[in-house]
Amino acid sequence: MAQEGIALFAKLAKHPHYTKNHSDMQHNRKERSQEARKAAKDLLAGIVSGEGEVYAAYRRLYGLWCRHNAALQKLRPMFRLPGIEPDGPLSVTAEFENQVRALASEILPMLE
Repeated sequence: MAQEGIALFAKLAKHPHYTKNHSDMQHNRKERSQEARKAAKDLLAGIVSGEGEVYAAYRRLYGLWCRHNAALQKLRPMFRLPGIEPDGPLSVTAEFENQVRALASEILPMLE
């Protein structure tokens, strides 16, 4: 029974429709990952340069990270700040903004 399954899989893997769809899926995944990294870089650069609101950029980064976690692993420390739950209510203090800016300046070069 197992041998039949292996033979069927090998036959399907050589089928032109399977290989085309599989490579399309890989291309689309790679493209989405690149777009997510670009969006994250833009948001991080805005935080570092002082452009825009830190809180809004932080929430957008969190949304990107939730949807594209595998492509944006470097963002993880930003959402592990002590006493801050990114998906809950936040108290936007100067300390919060300084922590986010400091992490953004560390993470941005890693995404280049």
